[in-house]
Amino acid sequence: MKANILLPLLAASLAGCVGLEITPLSPAEEAASHAGGTSLKGYIIYEPMVVVEVSQKQVCSAQDAKGNCTGASVISCSAGTPFVLPDTSKPFLVNVKSGFGKTAVEVAITNGWQLGNIKDNSDNTALLGTLEKIIALGAKSIAREGAVGQCKASGLYRVNQAPTGVTLSPLLIY
Repeated sequence: MKANILLPLLAASLAGCVGLEITPLSPAEEAASHAGGTSLKGYIIYEPMVVVEVSQKQVCSAQDAKGNCTGASVISCSAGTPFVLPDTSKPFLVNVKSGFGKTAVEVAITNGWQLGNIKDNSDNTALLGTLEKIIALGAKSIAREGAVGQCKASGLYRVNQAPTGVTLSPLLIY
């Protein structure tokens, strides 16, 4: 008799847990959700991609102690400061599931498309912040390296990190 009562109580307590679902969406599901044609609930966010601007810049070949240019200027290929844009080919659905009582999960969406912060009882924000710093450090090391001479094509490039190294893929050439 007691087992018959405990089983439904256990099932109800597990069903009432607070949770966060992050689900990848196909492009068709994303388009249908914007048109109001699905029963999806939550926020649509996108995977971030690190982007740098590659351009030609004049650089002084020699400077005096005050920083004034004393030598000839040379044109070199340079990558600017990295920044983040949404990768619209990789949408995700974020849905907070409320349980009994107060909800202990907070989700912050930044820039209208990016998952900015997740806060729950275990507070994983430190881990997310550390991952963001690691990605930014990898991108900054690219930005400081520039090939001397003419750029193949000035424009915006996506930074791709792989086990073999870092590569740049063109996004917008100008």
